[in-house]
Amino acid sequence: MQLLLMRHGEAEPYANSDPERPLHERGRQEVLHRALQLKKGGYVPDKLVASPYLRARQTALIVAEELQLAAPSFSEAITPAAEPEEAVAALRAIYGSVNIGLAVMHQPVISRLIYFLTGREQPMMTSDVALLEAPVIARGSCRFICTL
Repeated sequence: MQLLLMRHGEAEPYANSDPERPLHERGRQEVLHRALQLKKGGYVPDKLVASPYLRARQTALIVAEELQLAAPSFSEAITPAAEPEEAVAALRAIYGSVNIGLAVMHQPVISRLIYFLTGREQPMMTSDVALLEAPVIARGSCRFICTL
């Protein structure tokens, strides 16, 4: 399977709490641009999951609308403080046998997860998408292809 790990778009710097930070208008535009790149490249996921934090939910909804996907599901296992082991277990359960899975998450979990899966340190800016080849979703089992 192909596993797409996406960092949410640029968020507003302040809100009542971190989970409530919405996307900034620039972030919305970043996400829309990235969704169009995914579509053009043929990376249309079978399933979409996102962190329940507002900026990740908003990112996932923009992607779902542009790619004409079903509504995303949400997982606490890919919030900022989540451990890679938690994220792997959740993604494995969610994606099962799909061809392409997309997960929208945050720093630092996204970089830690990429390292956990591939052994590669990969900086991830807002709206970046890491493309991994994932025969299985497990420690060291994936191959980093590129960032989109």
